[in-house]
Amino acid sequence: MSGAIGNARAHPMADKGRMENSMSKPNVLITGANKGIGLAAARQLGEHGYTVWLGCRDAGRGEEAAASLSDAGIEARALTLDVTDPASIQAAAA
Repeated sequence: MSGAIGNARAHPMADKGRMENSMSKPNVLITGANKGIGLAAARQLGEHGYTVWLGCRDAGRGEEAAASLSDAGIEARALTLDVTDPASIQAAAA
């Protein structure tokens, strides 16, 4: 995973005004980030200074995962997102 961390890039959403954190801190959006590999990737990227956006279909689970990461000192935010649903993608990008 260390190679992926070094090659990670800020998500295009970082240019939108909705980002409240410092633009000097890189942002990353990880889909399926409320459990498993997605959550582990979010944790590792957060530990390396990224603000992590957790793209999750289940808002409650996303908030729980974001709270868990925040408790560990990682700046994390949940974002309801189903990548198979165009309306969900539009809503997340708005």
